[in-house]
Amino acid sequence: HPLVHVNTSNLDQQSFTTTFTGKEFFVKDYQLKLNGTGAKKALPALASLEMARAAAEHIKPASKKAEAISLQGISWGKPFLLNENRQLDIILEKEGENGVYFEITSQQDNVEIIHAQGLASYETAEQSFKFDVSKLQNELQSNTREANEIYTAFSVMGLYLSLIHIRRCRR
Repeated sequence: HPLVHVNTSNLDQQSFTTTFTGKEFFVKDYQLKLNGTGAKKALPALASLEMARAAAEHIKPASKKAEAISLQGISWGKPFLLNENRQLDIILEKEGENGVYFEITSQQDNVEIIHAQGLASYETAEQSFKFDVSKLQNELQSNTREANEIYTAFSVMGLYLSLIHIRRCRR
């Protein structure tokens, strides 16, 4: 999996380590500007969620008849800024009968930084969350914004997307 590279588990915990180069396709157009610094490549939040899902899938017990993995109670820490060969770890610990607690971390100057944490639950199709797509589409259409308005707001918040990304989103 592109977000879960090496199994670094030991007897105490399940864990995986991923090394990012900053050239991955999913960070190419995603940049953050923090504390007055220039824009820097960062791991998108969605990529962190996929990393948690994939890691939970890797360690799912064979006895589980789960058809879905639900991520819940997500807490966000500092963004993971990317440069050459930066490592990101995901640590997983059993939580109850049907879940695992996950923590996505990195090291900077021998200090652990938490980027995201939450719970991944193994669910059957009957347990998994279902929603009404038509209702969601109606709700979204009643509160629309122009793309320029959205990207201006992102820019004010320090999130910079390349013109290529903006053009893709407008299609």
